[in-house]
Amino acid sequence: MNDVQMLKPFLISLLYLISCALALFQASRESTPQPIGLLIVAMVMTPVLVSIIAGLPVNCMSFQSKQID
Repeated sequence: MNDVQMLKPFLISLLYLISCALALFQASRESTPQPIGLLIVAMVMTPVLVSIIAGLPVNCMSFQSKQID
């Protein structure tokens, strides 16, 4: 694997984590109480559900090299 292919999942994950942190920050600053626990569960389950619906294996982020016989 070249470096770009290994860097892409890391950057996508980093961007997702940053957007989740910003959403939590905004929800905590709202004047009305927000269901923070429900928001966290949705943030955790979204990548799993998207990967299952898209037909990708759940462990698609693992970097195991395939052996050639």
